[in-house]
Amino acid sequence: MRTGPVDDVAQPDRRAVSPGARGDLAPPRTRSGALRAVARPQEAPPSRETVASRRELLETLRRIAVHLETASVLELRADRSASPTLAVVLRDRAVERRRTAERLRAALAAQGILRYRPRRPEGAGRRTSAVDTET
Repeated sequence: MRTGPVDDVAQPDRRAVSPGARGDLAPPRTRSGALRAVARPQEAPPSRETVASRRELLETLRRIAVHLETASVLELRADRSASPTLAVVLRDRAVERRRTAERLRAALAAQGILRYRPRRPEGAGRRTSAVDTET
């Protein structure tokens, strides 16, 4: 039993209660009345599938870049070549590299990963219109 003076007023329960337990949205408090830190739900660490898919995407982007860079080097070598036959072969190889890069890019775009179309080189496939010819 309790000894000592008894107050006429009932004391509120000061135990820490989680929010919503009392039916309200009051933040949790400690026994002294101070706000208590609440652990927030943490984001799940990236799954292995996510990491693997990102690695695969990165590898595909690297392959695209390598094919395009190789095509540029082949074009440059074709321009510098003294042999017209060699220049034709080098240009054919450059075209094939660009096609391969475009197929890889199209596969990524079909998956919804790439949402842009690459820029075309200046003057490539450009059509003139009435607006372009007027000054």
